Amino acid sequence: MQFEGEPPPIDPTAIPLAYERERARRQMRRDRRRAHNRAHLRFFITMLILVLAIGVIALLIWQKTQTLFGI
Repeated sequence: MQFEGEPPPIDPTAIPLAYERERARRQMRRDRRRAHNRAHLRFFITMLILVLAIGVIALLIWQKTQTLFGI
């Protein structure tokens, strides 16, 4: 029971737990941002490889077409 003018009881573990919780939230945000950036990088590398592969195939087809028809 709390009397008038008396400060509320303080949980001695509340502050360290709050710091730990905030630290964990910051770490999760940082990890999520890193994963997001890595996903973007993987996507663009994959797209670059695919475009290069398509370019090589197109050049090979063009070369075969030229030799076949004597262009």
